[in-house]
Amino acid sequence: MKKILGFLAFIIALVLLAFASTFFIKVKEIECKSQFGPCSSFIENELAGLGGIRLNSLPFRLKQVLTSQVLVENYSWHLISIDKVLITVIEKKPIFAIKTLETFALIDKDLIFISFTKETNLPYIIYLEVPTSLGQKVPNRILFMGRILGDLFSQYQLKEAQAQDHSFAVNFSEKLIILFPDQGDKEKILGTLKLILSRLKDTSDLARIRLIDLRFKNPIVK
Repeated sequence: MKKILGFLAFIIALVLLAFASTFFIKVKEIECKSQFGPCSSFIENELAGLGGIRLNSLPFRLKQVLTSQVLVENYSWHLISIDKVLITVIEKKPIFAIKTLETFALIDKDLIFISFTKETNLPYIIYLEVPTSLGQKVPNRILFMGRILGDLFSQYQLKEAQAQDHSFAVNFSEKLIILFPDQGDKEKILGTLKLILSRLKDTSDLARIRLIDLRFKNPIVK
């Protein structure tokens, strides 16, 4: 019985010692990884300010920093060594971009501006009303354009669209422009386009066509 009590006392003492040590141990190094590799520079910059804090304060400070980041979907952390922490972040995924003069604003599925970059492989929309701050929401019409452009990118490798008043334009080729409405039934619009292109190819008329206008119930081809 005395041995059991002594063992329990030893375990409790270890637990108390480990808990008390968190008040004195300082985090010297923070490593951050996401599903894409290293964390975004936006996240890294925020985490840089946590270096040197006491270990017991880390969970609260991480919650403050990371839950305020629009790019962060979820996160977890654990100790690699006594003073080194690994943070694993699930970053939100952009589905298309809005092109500015020098950069691309990346937009996620919830229409939130989550990041910006100087280069992107995503399809993008040239749009004058560019988001100016992280977390800003873009208009619903831009999401509609982005979803259509995403399908055009996968089917025809078309990557760029130009937003206009109540419509947007896509250069299908050097000579052919396609005009789309900024709202409606996406599948019906894309199905109509596919049918028109198929008929034009079958009749060898595609090379002479300069405009396909899908903004109307009866599309205009000329």
